[in-house]
Amino acid sequence: MNLFDIEDFIDDDTFSRGMMYIVEEQVRKIQEPYQHHFVIEVEGAEDYTVDIVLDAEKNIVKTFCDCPSVPGTYCEHTAAALMALGEHKEESTLGGNFEEEPDLDTVLASLSKEDMMKLLRAAAEEYPEVKKRVLSAHTTSLDAAAAARKLVREYIEKNVKDHFISFRDVPDALEGAHMVLEQAEEKTVGGETEQAVQLCLVVLAEVVDMLKYADDSGGEPGVLIHQSLVLLHQAAATGARQLQESAKECVFDSLLAEADQRRYGDMIEWRTSLLRACIYIADSTERRSRLEGKIEQMQKEIPADSWQAMVHTPLIKMIQLEIRETYDSEEAVSTYLYENLSYPEFRRKALDMFMIQGAFDRVLELCDKALEGEEFPHLRRQWKEYKLDVYEQTGDIQNQKAILLEFLYDGDDRYYERLKRLYGPEEWGDVFQEILDGFDRNNAHDLASYLMVLKEERLSGRILDYCRNEPRRIMDWYPYLTEDYPEEVNDLFVLVIKNTAEQSRDRKKYRKVCQLIQQYQKACGSNNARNLIDVLKEMYQKRSAFVDELEKINK
Repeated sequence: MNLFDIEDFIDDDTFSRGMMYIVEEQVRKIQEPYQHHFVIEVEGAEDYTVDIVLDAEKNIVKTFCDCPSVPGTYCEHTAAALMALGEHKEESTLGGNFEEEPDLDTVLASLSKEDMMKLLRAAAEEYPEVKKRVLSAHTTSLDAAAAARKLVREYIEKNVKDHFISFRDVPDALEGAHMVLEQAEEKTVGGETEQAVQLCLVVLAEVVDMLKYADDSGGEPGVLIHQSLVLLHQAAATGARQLQESAKECVFDSLLAEADQRRYGDMIEWRTSLLRACIYIADSTERRSRLEGKIEQMQKEIPADSWQAMVHTPLIKMIQLEIRETYDSEEAVSTYLYENLSYPEFRRKALDMFMIQGAFDRVLELCDKALEGEEFPHLRRQWKEYKLDVYEQTGDIQNQKAILLEFLYDGDDRYYERLKRLYGPEEWGDVFQEILDGFDRNNAHDLASYLMVLKEERLSGRILDYCRNEPRRIMDWYPYLTEDYPEEVNDLFVLVIKNTAEQSRDRKKYRKVCQLIQQYQKACGSNNARNLIDVLKEMYQKRSAFVDELEKINK
């Protein structure tokens, strides 16, 4: 499939939804980190990232979107990203033809040691960053942390302008931190746990401090902090098996001291992650006592009846549970678990344990108690899902029906087919009508579950009512309406296109209008599209750029 032929390969419904992302300018950023590899940000119900790989002829080699779509299919975010990339390729020279670059590994393997040294020496003389990279690889164990801190700070400080690091300078400011993390990973793989931990702590401390005077809206600092913590845990876990007692003490002291730093403030997730890393090497009575003492101190410092208590206390208690799971008996773990069932994290652990044991009565009892006072919808759904799991495993059809119907009325569109399968064909008709009546009684016509039911059952009359209330959605729904309501579909398209045209003031937006007209032509025919084009040219004859774009349609 070529980048400019996507309309022939993506289904109409998905293509229409993708076009609405283009029209509403929800494709935010196009980047090309590698040749022919594009990373595109699309704003939807959440922000999603689409990866697209092209070949030299702009054929699509691979696509991937991090939304929860079905693997192997094109979602609306991918469709929008492909359209935006097509426009980008037409409007810029950035996507021109590239000559194939030789493979770096192949070239390096072909060089002699002498040629390699000459190449490295020349690169180090010309590029200071290369020199720093080479020298840092030769740092001794005694000054590894100091050299790493110096390297990280050099990159950060050179990007500070007027006491601030701008969005565009953040990636370069973090380059030194990336170098140090690569060293830490090598140390971890090589079993040099102490050095790996120290290098991770350097990156963590310097990047967290950098957040005070940097634009982190792109998310790069947070990603790097997460990577350093993950690597820190890997190193600590390795050290638990390999380190001598004196080395364990050194690593433990470093982790505990860093967790106590004021730089973390209310960033409890980072602080608790450091404390959790201590668990791997808290295998002596003295170290465990110090760790538990620090955790208890943190707990006492949290103001009662505050938002911190709601967020921080469960995280702290989970560390205490992990300590018991690592070093104590099953009885001690169970006792602590039951003492803290008021916290959702602990309740889930208990429910999972009972499900594995087949103690279904205990599962239902815990869920019912949780539902009695639960106000948060996402937690109510979780407890109901546990109950549904029990009913499915025990073959309780009636209770399955009741809970699946609750999910449907709550707006969850994942359970409709499962509910339908529980009824025979002869009884489904009456049940289905009652379901529709329930949506009507609750005035719930904008719920995802209601719309999914309309689509699955192709209820064109109800779909038309919905589109009349939400005219822009005709772009998504016209395939379900053109057969029964061609005139109404035509009127809705014209309404949307005219409203969009009225709000357009530059050539980029005029092109969006033209894309809508092309979709209109596909839905309602060429004659209707030509008539609308003539009307728009007459209405906006003074907007020469708009008229020019209209005349390009179908050329």
